[in-house]
Amino acid sequence: MDWETPHAASERWLQLLLFTGQASRRLKQQLAAVAAELGAAEQDLLALWICRYPVGPKGSQGELAQWLGISAAQMSAVTERLRKTGWLSVERQGLDRRRHQLQVSAAGLSILAAAEQKIASLHARLGRCLSENDEQTLSVLLALLAEPAHPPATGAAA
Repeated sequence: MDWETPHAASERWLQLLLFTGQASRRLKQQLAAVAAELGAAEQDLLALWICRYPVGPKGSQGELAQWLGISAAQMSAVTERLRKTGWLSVERQGLDRRRHQLQVSAAGLSILAAAEQKIASLHARLGRCLSENDEQTLSVLLALLAEPAHPPATGAAA
């Protein structure tokens, strides 16, 4: 793609970096406030959501750490905290002691339901700035940035 000059291209790239970073920080601050109201941490809610929905890892602690962008040691601490609160059950996967199946418990589903009520009001505020179509487009574009090694199919045969 021709972006005119290297200066213009770098300026656009930096703007993209700054705006996505600011937006990410703002959304994470909002999530952290919701989590704090519920006696949880931001990572707790994210881990529970990812484990609950089929888009996330299929119960692997290592995959979950990758989704959250944290180290295996940090993920281990999050998993242990969620297990102790009763929000997540952890079972060994087969004979390998290192692999675990993560399942959101009934208590975890309850905390997620409470979080979703609070998040819905935040999302309503977002709806005042973006139409549903704009939000869907933004999600698709951000997904492209997050996974550049997997470009979407264009529909044309190779």
